[in-house]
Amino acid sequence: MKRNGNVTHSAIVQMEEENNIEGKEEQENKKERIDLYKDLLILAFGGIAVILGAKYFVEQAIFFAELFQVPDTFIGITLVAVGTSLPELMVTISAARKGYGNIALGNVIGSNITNILLVLGISAFVFPLEITGLSIMFTIPFMIIISVVLLWFIHTHWEIRRIEGIALILMYLI
Repeated sequence: MKRNGNVTHSAIVQMEEENNIEGKEEQENKKERIDLYKDLLILAFGGIAVILGAKYFVEQAIFFAELFQVPDTFIGITLVAVGTSLPELMVTISAARKGYGNIALGNVIGSNITNILLVLGISAFVFPLEITGLSIMFTIPFMIIISVVLLWFIHTHWEIRRIEGIALILMYLI
């Protein structure tokens, strides 16, 4: 590399390339840190927005239940359920349209399991939940019937066809 105390041209070029590579790596690391901080900031703001939105949504659902003298349970199984399920519906439709039916079905089943076990469990842990007559006489039997119908739809052809999807939508509207 050295000739008579001088550095050759190729050695200089090699050192410049090493410095450029180190500089690029340092810039990439800095950019990754900035992106991480940005993502954490978005996550924090998103979490705060979800908490405030949920608080407002529940307050308004209670307000309308009292205004129209409708049982809280009915508001919960209609207005609140639809409102909280819309983002999930969009994800499921997007997965189904892209040909990922298993992801769509897994999302629905996983969400139901999470809602029944985790959400209901944590909610009851925080504050005891009262089971109303409406839940015992209507909601729970309807949920069981829908689960059996869904299993029957899946078992017949190991898929849920359009006609069966229409039947599920009609049962929801009922």
